[in-house]
Amino acid sequence: MPTFSFARFIQIAAGTALLAASAAAGSAVSVHFENPAQYTDASLGAGQAAEPRVLAIIEDHLQNLGQRCLSGDAALEVRVLDIDLAGRQQWSRQNLRVMRESDWPRIDIAYALRRSGADVAAGRQQVSDMNYLWTGSAAARSDTQPMPYERAMLTRWFNARFCG
Repeated sequence: MPTFSFARFIQIAAGTALLAASAAAGSAVSVHFENPAQYTDASLGAGQAAEPRVLAIIEDHLQNLGQRCLSGDAALEVRVLDIDLAGRQQWSRQNLRVMRESDWPRIDIAYALRRSGADVAAGRQQVSDMNYLWTGSAAARSDTQPMPYERAMLTRWFNARFCG
């Protein structure tokens, strides 16, 4: 039976703490959804209320963009103030979203970027893509994930704003 020393226990505990700290540091983007019950259109289904999966898709996408683009000392706080998904629900059929040129995606965002604890940039912006059927169409055709237009729009915004 192998012996387990206190020193080995401390090494394992320290390694676990370092892994947890690096995982937390890797998620440089924190996303907060303010008053989602009042969002214009944040439902992929037939309902009117903001769906948790819509919010999760946006949060995961922004966090992935941050891991790809932001340096280790950067922290970005994003507050989502409103969501209006591309297209409109077709009321005669459930779970059918009709895409038209007049129903472009829009997400109102307030953000604050900090590097090494110092404020670098902050602002509020309505991220939208009036030409989503043209600019996002290639991505949407090859994308099997939900909300391809919104994710493409957020990617372009994030790259232009934070990945310089």
